[in-house]
Amino acid sequence: MLNMDDFDTAQEIRKRRKQIDEIVAEQLEAKGPGCGTRSANQTAVADVASEGLRLRSELQRAIDEERYADAAEVRDRLKVVQGQSEEAQSEAENATSSARKYELGQRVKHAKLGYDGVVCGWDNACCEGEDWQKAAGVADLQKGCEQTFYHLLVDAKDWEASWQRPPVAYVAEELLDAPQDPETWPEVYGYDSFDHVYLYSLFLGQDARGNMLPVRQLRDRYSQQRQDVYPKEDDSNDDDDDADKSSPD
Repeated sequence: MLNMDDFDTAQEIRKRRKQIDEIVAEQLEAKGPGCGTRSANQTAVADVASEGLRLRSELQRAIDEERYADAAEVRDRLKVVQGQSEEAQSEAENATSSARKYELGQRVKHAKLGYDGVVCGWDNACCEGEDWQKAAGVADLQKGCEQTFYHLLVDAKDWEASWQRPPVAYVAEELLDAPQDPETWPEVYGYDSFDHVYLYSLFLGQDARGNMLPVRQLRDRYSQQRQDVYPKEDDSNDDDDDADKSSPD
């Protein structure tokens, strides 16, 4: 049974997830119609799981109160939700199974236009309509529309003055560049800042590689584990510390 603290925590998580969904929906609206229909999305899985927990609690309460007719009805509803949960999980696993080059929070640069971006989502293939694909020259790409297309926050320094809302780009994987291990963004491009109005709603901060750390709700949406990268320790400081530890008091 949930206590009030658990209930408040669950409500806060749901509220935060709703906020992330609203931001993502606004991004898709800004980018254009048709995207997101084939995205690797775990939101449905989380919602179905939450409904399952609620029904199990309701079922136990009906049994405890000897309301067996109600318990039978809840049990039937629970079976339906369990089936939906399995289906949603299967769809999410299939959606995330395709290989992709970049991850949430990774800083990238457009190979032709040169602007900086941060990955905040993706579709496993282009989900835009024929008119958009024609205007964007998707047919001329080496891999066409059957490659990962990324949703990117575009750095404020690269905005055009005429833009009236924060830009979110939709870009094919082959048009993006990023430092490859062991190189890092600061080593290649320097310690430049990144600015976007959605940045601190979707990300917690920056890691040692110069990439952004996505909030849990965004990671859950794309089934991505948290990957923290810490600064390398200075060996000279370690030697000094060892020397201090070995010296007599």
